Amino acid sequence: VNIADGAIEGFGGLNLSFSTVKTGHIPAETRLYGPIVPITTLRHASDNGRYITGQSAYGPFLYYLLEDNGGMLYPFRSDAKGHGYQVANNGLVGGAFAGTQGDVGAYWFEGSMAIPPCDLGCSVNAVTPDGRIIAGYNTKVDPNNASNSIIIPCTWTLQGDNTWTKEEWAYPANSQQTMIMDISADGTVAVGRTN
Repeated sequence: VNIADGAIEGFGGLNLSFSTVKTGHIPAETRLYGPIVPITTLRHASDNGRYITGQSAYGPFLYYLLEDNGGMLYPFRSDAKGHGYQVANNGLVGGAFAGTQGDVGAYWFEGSMAIPPCDLGCSVNAVTPDGRIIAGYNTKVDPNNASNSIIIPCTWTLQGDNTWTKEEWAYPANSQQTMIMDISADGTVAVGRTN
């Protein structure tokens, strides 16, 4: 890779998203990563600077940054497109994969994918740095109109037996869609959107 006068050469005309990383566990320099896989969007780096996640033409992925300026790619569900939204310091990725009726919330950890407990559907938009809490939304039947569904903010907390406990958060009374987009490290403050 050659970087000169703001131009990036050496990628054969591929679309390129890249991440520059400056961390304490490697020499204090900026490094360019890319293309991790063709047509890649890098969405999030873990707080400890060891992991990157995002989406590619082949679906969501985890990229593990190595000490020697290299990395290891771990794609998830190569048979389905999807998104890795955020990654924890332990490599847990929260995101979604493309289902038959829209995106399906999921998390990936140590090579395995799972869907957290949800009603009609969900999305995992955020993770705490320790990977103990994942957050997003849960889709369920509207309690005021059984023929409609509503999207409500939700977190899932990892228990000692490796199961997840779902907690629905408060949302405006007339909202049909409220979701968490990010969460604080301790899981007590969330930000998102509603309509």
